[in-house]
Amino acid sequence: MNSKSHHQSVEGFLLQIKSFPAKFWLINLLQMFEKMAYVVVLLQIPIYLAQKDIAGGMYLDQSAKGFIFFGWAIVQRITPFFTGAFTDRIGYKKTLSISFSIIFFAYLILGTATDFWLFLFGILILGFGSGIFLPAIQALIAKTINKKNESTAWGIYFMLLNLGVFLAPPISKTLKEINWHAVFYGSAFIFLINSIILYFIKLPETEKSDIEQKQSKIVLKEIFTDFFQPKVYIFVLLMSCFVIIYMQFYETFPNFFVDWIDTSGFVEYFQLPQFMTTNNSFGVMYSYEWIRIIDSGLIILAVVPVSWLMSKLFRINALMIGCSFAAVGLLLCGASMSGWLSMGGIIIYTFGELITNPKFTEQMNSLASENKKAQYMSYLNISFALGLGGGAILGGYIYQYFGEKASLALKYLQTHYQLTEGLTLQNAMLRLQEVSGMDAKQATELLWNTYHPYTIWYPFLLFGAVAIVGLWWYGKSSRMNYHLKNDKLIPANNPIQ
Repeated sequence: MNSKSHHQSVEGFLLQIKSFPAKFWLINLLQMFEKMAYVVVLLQIPIYLAQKDIAGGMYLDQSAKGFIFFGWAIVQRITPFFTGAFTDRIGYKKTLSISFSIIFFAYLILGTATDFWLFLFGILILGFGSGIFLPAIQALIAKTINKKNESTAWGIYFMLLNLGVFLAPPISKTLKEINWHAVFYGSAFIFLINSIILYFIKLPETEKSDIEQKQSKIVLKEIFTDFFQPKVYIFVLLMSCFVIIYMQFYETFPNFFVDWIDTSGFVEYFQLPQFMTTNNSFGVMYSYEWIRIIDSGLIILAVVPVSWLMSKLFRINALMIGCSFAAVGLLLCGASMSGWLSMGGIIIYTFGELITNPKFTEQMNSLASENKKAQYMSYLNISFALGLGGGAILGGYIYQYFGEKASLALKYLQTHYQLTEGLTLQNAMLRLQEVSGMDAKQATELLWNTYHPYTIWYPFLLFGAVAIVGLWWYGKSSRMNYHLKNDKLIPANNPIQ
C-alpha cells in the first residue's frame, strides 16, 4: 500500500469514528458497565463453586458447577428469543428499566446464597434479567449505525465491552479478598451506575413500526417463522460450535489454569507486582483473575482496527479465520503445564474471539429488516444458549472425570495405593504427597504424565472444525446467491434463503 492510499485509509477510518452520534457512545457505556459487573462475578464463580483447594468455597462437583452454568446460559440466552420482538413493541427505555431492576435483585440474592439451590435460583434470575437487557442494547446500537460504518461500529461495541472486562479483574480480586459475598454485592453496586447513564439517553417510549400494532400471538408466530429461515437457523447452529469453544475458555479453563499451569517463570521474568499474583503449593503464580487482563486488553487495543481490516473480507471468511484462531488457541492454552505456552494460547484464542464476535453480530444484523433489529439480534442468543448450555454440561463432565487434579489424585491413591478411608477431594493432593514423598509440583507432574489431562481439549477442537467446515459450506452457498454488478454483490437466487 503506497503512502497516499494509506493516508486515505486512515482518514476514512477516522471519519467513520466521527460519524457516530452521542447516543451511540452512551448506549455502549450501558453495555460496558453491565459487562464489568458481570465479569467481576464470572471470574470468581468457577473457583468459588468447584475449586477444592481454596478457603470458603462451596466445593461442589464440577458437574454441579456445569449444571449451574447450563441453567444460567439457557435462561440468559433463550429469554431474548421471546423478548427481542416485544422490545421493539413496548419501547427500549421501559425494557431496560425492567432489566436493571431484575439484574440488581439477582446480584443481591447471589450475595446471600450459601447453598446450591439458592445460588442456582439467583443465577437464573440474573440470566433472565441479562436476557432482557442484551437484545435491547444491541438493537439500539444497530439503529444508530449504517452499512458504511457497521463493521467499525461493532468493533467499537466489542472494544468498550472489553474495556469493562479489562477493568473487572482488579475489582474482582479486591472484593474476593474481603470475602466471597462481597464480590456479588460489589457487582450490584457497579450495575447501579447504568441507571444514571440511562437517564441521559433520549429514547422514544415505543417504536413506530408495524410490529407495535400486532397481537402477542402474531409476534410470537413471526419470531418462529423468521428464525426457521435456512439462512438464519443454519448460521445459528454453526456458530453454536464456536460458542462451545468460547464457553470452555471462560468456564473450564480457569479451573484448569489453577490446577495445572505453572506460571512461576512468567511471574519472575516480568517481576509482576504482588497484587497480580497468588501463592499456592507451586509457589508464586499469576493470579487467575488476571487472565482476563491479557484477553480483554488485547481486544481493546486490536478489535477496532482488526474489525476495520476484516470489513474488506467476505463476512463468512472472516468468521472462518476467527473460529480457527479460537480453536487452536484453546488447545494451546492447556497443551502443557508451561505458563509461557498457555499465555501464547490465550493470545491466539483472543485474536479468534475479537475477529469472530463482531462479525457474528454484524452477520445477524445484515439479515434483519429495519423494524426487526431486536428480534434478529435475539437469535444470536440461540447460538449462545446451545453453545454455552451444551458446553457447560459437556465441559463440567469432561473436566470432573478427566481433568480435575483433585479427582485424579483421588483416583491415583485408590488405584496405586488402595487407599479409600478418610479420602476427600479436598485432601487428596496432600495425601498423595504424604504417601509418595513428593512435593506438590512433583505430584502434579506425576498426575499429568499418568492421566494426560490436556486431552480434555481435543473434543472442543473437533467442534471448531465443524464450525469452520460448516461456515465454508454456508459461505459457498451464500455466494451462489450473488452476482457482481458495478463492483457490488447483487442478490440472486440462493439455496440458503
